[in-house]
Amino acid sequence: MSELDDYLRLLADERKRRLLRSLLDADGDPVALSPDDPHERARLHHIHLPKLADAGLIDWDRRDHLVVRGPAFDEVVPLLEAIADYRENGRR
Repeated sequence: MSELDDYLRLLADERKRRLLRSLLDADGDPVALSPDDPHERARLHHIHLPKLADAGLIDWDRRDHLVVRGPAFDEVVPLLEAIADYRENGRR
């Protein structure tokens, strides 16, 4: 399995894409995580954030609930942009 396959698998989930997109839009600033829904907060902390951190896409400060771009973040930027372009413009 390739790195591209791993990234596409991660980006298949809307919550992960939203989080990565918020990091892209934040221009390198940390993003605070504070979901109101306890179920969503648990899924984020026990499923989504660990997978993104393991892939090197984020660095996660569990104590302060902050996320920053990880060392591999730039590798998924073209994919995030292609997904956003597809959603905005549809097929070409």
